[in-house]
Amino acid sequence: VLESVMQEYGTFKACSGNTSIFIYPGYKYLAIDGLITNFHLPKSTLIMLVSALAGREFILECYKEAVKEELERKELKQIQVEGFNLSREFNFIYLKSSIHKEKYLKFLKFAKSQIGK
Repeated sequence: VLESVMQEYGTFKACSGNTSIFIYPGYKYLAIDGLITNFHLPKSTLIMLVSALAGREFILECYKEAVKEELERKELKQIQVEGFNLSREFNFIYLKSSIHKEKYLKFLKFAKSQIGK
């Protein structure tokens, strides 16, 4: 929605309406430089949204590494079940060059402190 407002008005403003933007790798963000999300299926449109911000190969490598680490720690167990969906915690992704980097890191520290409360 923020991207739609920025595309239409060139600035943030209170408004209402619909959005029809399809964000995929190559999209040039106008409004955001960070994203809070959860893991998405590798062939979903949501993975395209995240990949547009951080790069598809990087995101897919993050997925592989996260799964590998959680399998090693026995936090995950691989079970081959057709059509099975798995819920996970969110990912916190931001551009290294973001002017909001310190705010993002402060939020991430806070979020981590709230886990399990």
